[in-house]
Amino acid sequence: MLKLALSFIVGGAWITLATVLAEKFGTKLGGVIAGLPSTTAVALFFIAWSQTPFFAYEATTIMPVVMGINSLFVLVYSRLTRYSFWFSLITALGIWFALSFGLVLIEFDNFILALVIFTVVFAFSYFILEKKSGITSVGKKDMTYTGWQLMSRGIFSGTMIALAVLMGKVSGPLWGGIFSIFPAVYVSIIYITHLAHGKSFSLATLKTAMISGQVGVCIYVVTARYTYLYLDLFWGTFSPYLATLTCTLVLYYYINKKVS
Repeated sequence: MLKLALSFIVGGAWITLATVLAEKFGTKLGGVIAGLPSTTAVALFFIAWSQTPFFAYEATTIMPVVMGINSLFVLVYSRLTRYSFWFSLITALGIWFALSFGLVLIEFDNFILALVIFTVVFAFSYFILEKKSGITSVGKKDMTYTGWQLMSRGIFSGTMIALAVLMGKVSGPLWGGIFSIFPAVYVSIIYITHLAHGKSFSLATLKTAMISGQVGVCIYVVTARYTYLYLDLFWGTFSPYLATLTCTLVLYYYINKKVS
């Protein structure tokens, strides 16, 4: 219960902060902050803590290919928003679960192949979102926040992330790896920003979060795969995050200059 409470608090605070930054400074900064590893970092930490670091190592095997599925989740959602909000969200989640279940059925366990699949799917999704979808960044919004607004954002996003951590805890390494990459952050961004500011602002934040998140989480997963084997729990968690933060600074410069 303590671990679930911590994931709820950390995840809820993180996404709430990211959405506020997107409103205060524009969708590029907010999307980059939201894309930093949260669900993945929390889930892997608790897997290593409550079970063993080797269990966390095994969980990372499938993660890159699930990240590719996350890219498709964002792509499908963004392309279907022309019809309706709930139709696009439910359809995108349905495809995510179907593809993830397929990975369990075939007992996917090839880390190198997972990285290759991720690279191809991410590149394809990025190309469509950036070049073919007409999604452009949005500037800051004038906002006055109430305590309930911030609290409700934290409750929703914290619940999403805590559920992902719970599913990773009660399942084996394969499902644990899958739910560690569940797009809880993307679902939270979609729900919060769409209700607050509509489709354009929501899609712009989501696009940047996808670019930042996929690259950042990939760096985190690849690094954590080995730090959990050779370092203690603290450094096994801190070292991947440090590597991710460093690369995210470079990525933010790229997004500011190159992403529409």
